Parts: sequence; structure tokens; C-alpha cells
Amino acid sequence: MIGRELQRRQRYQTPLSLLFLDIDQFKAVNDTFGHETGDLVLQYVASFLKERVREADYLFRWGGDEFLVLMSCELDQAMQKGVDLKADFATAAETAKLPAGVGLSFGCTEVPHGTEDVMPLVKEADRLMYEHKTAKRARRKRRRT
Repeated sequence: MIGRELQRRQRYQTPLSLLFLDIDQFKAVNDTFGHETGDLVLQYVASFLKERVREADYLFRWGGDEFLVLMSCELDQAMQKGVDLKADFATAAETAKLPAGVGLSFGCTEVPHGTEDVMPLVKEADRLMYEHKTAKRARRKRRRT
């Protein structure tokens, strides 16, 4: 699918961006409540994302608690989608039933014209997501002190 979208980007000059999402506190959920609860959190997040990602875009479970969205849009739109998903997740009624601290962090990058391999871009989006997550932790820590 990704290869096909890269070809479409090349042929039709369509914009393409990657949105990389990670579940905050997922390891703590597994360690504290067990893998069964972790699995329920994963199922909820997957369902939440599936409901909010356009049908024209692609949603992948990338790794343990990571998701990748391949979006046919410019970077600013992908970033706004990340902000919206994070905010919607934080205020969703079902999210309140999850263990404390579960949230979403994200990073995104635009796929440049002529890209043949998205892996460096996925790594960049992942790096940006970790920067986002680190900044969020630092803000939380400052509020406690």
C-alpha cells in the first residue's frame, strides 16, 4: 500500500504525509494491570483511530503501541490532525475508563516528491513523536514541582 501511494504521489503530484502515534503510559499499563488490560487499551485506541481517520488514508499498527497513518495531505494538515486526535482522545468519554495517564503522542513528516523509501521518514516522525512525548513529560513534571 505504501509503495502504491508513493507511486501515486509521484504520478499525480498529490501531497502525502506520515503521522506517527504512540500510546502514552502503555508500558505502565501492562506492568501494573497486566497484558489483558493492555490489549483492551490497544483495541480501544485502534478503534478510536479507525473512526477518525479518513477512508482515503491508511492506518497501520506499526509496533507494540505505535500506529502510523499515511495521509494524502500537506504537513500542516497532518499536524493539525495529530493535534485534533490527541485532543479528541483526551476528552472522549471512553478514554475516561482507561487507566490514568493513557493518552496519545504524535510526530509527523511530509513525504517529499521522489521518495522511494519511507523508512527514513517513519524514523523521523518517530523521533519527532518522542520529542513531543519528552516535552509533555517535562511540562507535567514542572507542574508537580
